[in-house]
Amino acid sequence: MKRLVSPVCDPYQNIAVERQLFDDYDGEDTAFLWVNDPCVVIGRNQNPWLETDRDAMKQEGVLLCRRYTGGGAVYQDRGNLNYSWISRDTTPQRMISMITEVLKSFGIKAVRSERNDLMIDDRKFSGTASLRDDGISLYHGTLMISVDRERLARVLTPSRLKIESHGIDSVRSRVMNLSDMADISTEAFTARFLELFPGDDIPWTGQKESVRMRRNELSSAEWLLEQTPGFDALLEYRINGSLYQAAVKTDSGRITEAILYTDSLDPFGLEHVSERMKGCLFDRDTLEEIIKEAVQ
Repeated sequence: MKRLVSPVCDPYQNIAVERQLFDDYDGEDTAFLWVNDPCVVIGRNQNPWLETDRDAMKQEGVLLCRRYTGGGAVYQDRGNLNYSWISRDTTPQRMISMITEVLKSFGIKAVRSERNDLMIDDRKFSGTASLRDDGISLYHGTLMISVDRERLARVLTPSRLKIESHGIDSVRSRVMNLSDMADISTEAFTARFLELFPGDDIPWTGQKESVRMRRNELSSAEWLLEQTPGFDALLEYRINGSLYQAAVKTDSGRITEAILYTDSLDPFGLEHVSERMKGCLFDRDTLEEIIKEAVQ
């Protein structure tokens, strides 16, 4: 077995390295352990506006990431440990067995759900997702060890946008931290994993040009926002005492149609404003600025 522990907490670089390990698979099973700075990681086909409070994320410096696999949205910080398993296994059973064995060494008994989540007393601390190509499988998951659950609740509570999504919604579950059950940390879990499961430690691949290019792609608006399935939304703004409502349709994160309504006693060229919105990336602040410029 090959083993790699990431020396960085950059989520875009870690996801890029994970994909590089998948692409470079040479037939030997590979385990990758990594920790990210505060971020929300959404599934390949999810809508970030439906899954998160984008305003709260901006205020708290929480990054948005989109992974290559499916599944739901997860909040991560340095109290969360990510694990990846790359092999020709057709199920994640071997990796999950290794995870549960490490947990047993800390006195924690976990069970696997039908969705391959790990649970304690019906409370979830680990979710999984997967990718399979040409007979090679990538299974990865999260381990909530000492995650800031208050921030998790703030950023994973969608803002009050009226959205009809055409994408995939998250399945919400009751979650818990493993540190509630035992004296455990991401560092302690990693050290115990390396102790219990020996293997060949491979060099960090984050410096590869292909990883650098993929990291740039993963952090781009094109990947984060323009991959979003089409959706309809109604945004409301209170400007100079009047209510403005923008009903928009989007495709790949960009506005394709827009209609603006207002109760203002001083109407202005609403059609002109609607035209300006077309083609813009869907962003609440940008649309508000367009309306304000027209009003003033």
